[in-house]
Amino acid sequence: MTCKEAALLLTQSIDEPLPRRVALRLRLHLLICRTCATLKKELIALSEAAALLAAQDPSELQAIGAPGLDPQIAEALKKRIRDEEGKNSL
Repeated sequence: MTCKEAALLLTQSIDEPLPRRVALRLRLHLLICRTCATLKKELIALSEAAALLAAQDPSELQAIGAPGLDPQIAEALKKRIRDEEGKNSL
């Protein structure tokens, strides 16, 4: 597996589970490739940060001096998170 393939699979794995065989190949690649292992950690952190940010009321973020997120983008993120949580609870 190339790093390019691994990066694509890592981004896909955030949104949906990978087939077992593909996930295994990716895990093996991550064991030998430090760069891709780091990318995985960064993607997870980014995904978690986006989820936390989307869950916040934009006015609360502005009150504490955090950069503003376009309200339409914030609402779209919140909707996607709610949709994903609904899928996962089934």
